[in-house]
Amino acid sequence: MKKREIIIIGIILLAAVGALVFMRLSSASQNQLYVKITVDGELYDTIPLTDDLDTEFTISTDLGENHVVIKNGTVDVDWADCANQVCVNTKSAEYLHDTIVCLPHKLIVEIVDGE
Repeated sequence: MKKREIIIIGIILLAAVGALVFMRLSSASQNQLYVKITVDGELYDTIPLTDDLDTEFTISTDLGENHVVIKNGTVDVDWADCANQVCVNTKSAEYLHDTIVCLPHKLIVEIVDGE
């Protein structure tokens, strides 16, 4: 009898954890993702990230220039005039909380949700 109760409790706990994971994943997939761009701590632009959006632009400041490409649901910095090129060598951002940073230009490109 005791073994049976442990099995029942285990099944209930697994079902509860499974339900929580499912709800979390389904709510995350329903939220619209955005590309949030900040320069020196100030909001530069917020752009909806969709698979059909195909755009590119250059962000020019007193600190330098970065060329941003948004294509097929991903974001890249494909060119910058900074010395270290970390932002250019960072992999594409496409998932929630992915971030591309250019420290010399104080640029942050990050994927955020609509909440």
